[in-house]
Amino acid sequence: AQAEIFVCKDSSNKLTYQDEPCLNQTVRKLKNIPDAPIEDQILARERIDRANALSAQRAATVELERQQKQKEFAELQAITIEKRKLELLELQANESQQATIPQWILGSRYGYPIGYTRPYAYRDGRKPDFNRPRTNRQRNNQTRNNRPINNQR
Repeated sequence: AQAEIFVCKDSSNKLTYQDEPCLNQTVRKLKNIPDAPIEDQILARERIDRANALSAQRAATVELERQQKQKEFAELQAITIEKRKLELLELQANESQQATIPQWILGSRYGYPIGYTRPYAYRDGRKPDFNRPRTNRQRNNQTRNNRPINNQR
């Protein structure tokens, strides 16, 4: 049987709990629910223990799988690094076997790609007009690099 518990307040504002109804002022009523039988408590505890053991076992298997995946990933990374090293070594071996021809033999100038010839231009930036007929003009001031030729001053 379920009995009610009464919360009472007396004249000095002190709370008391009792089984009988209050004489002065009732604050609230609490239902008194008795404990389950001991057999039911034991069964519930066993179910809880089984559920905890099962969840711990699942957590352990998940952790093992995670560690295995981590090891496999590390192995794959090591393999890819080794493959890349081998590719670079093969590339270096192929480059060392190829004959390298200096640019001065091929006719290229420093700073320009092989086989490229820069269009001719004067030092002051003018470009020659190849369609204009050539004329022999007299040079009054014969200088080389802004210095007189043959040390004439």
